[in-house]
Amino acid sequence: MCMLLVATGFIAFMTLHDPTRRFIHSGAGYSLVIVSWVMSIVLILVLACCEKARRTSPTNYIVLVLFTVVMSFMTGATASRYDKIEVRNLQNEAGLSLKQTSM
Repeated sequence: MCMLLVATGFIAFMTLHDPTRRFIHSGAGYSLVIVSWVMSIVLILVLACCEKARRTSPTNYIVLVLFTVVMSFMTGATASRYDKIEVRNLQNEAGLSLKQTSM
């Protein structure tokens, strides 16, 4: 649930804040997307292959928080390519389905 809230915050910020949206569409923003893509693959491999990183208490929280931030950034960068109305409609639909499944 916390990961979904963080991702929703990233999506809302990158979609609704015009300077951030323009930055993501520039060359520097594109390089950040590539860096986050590489980081997500590295973090997935760390979680899959390193048992010590999965099992020890502070390390697994750190890796999971990093993974959440990286994937939320990638989702926000992808959502910034769409129109604001489309993203709001998708968030409303996701919220309604989440509410219905939690009942």
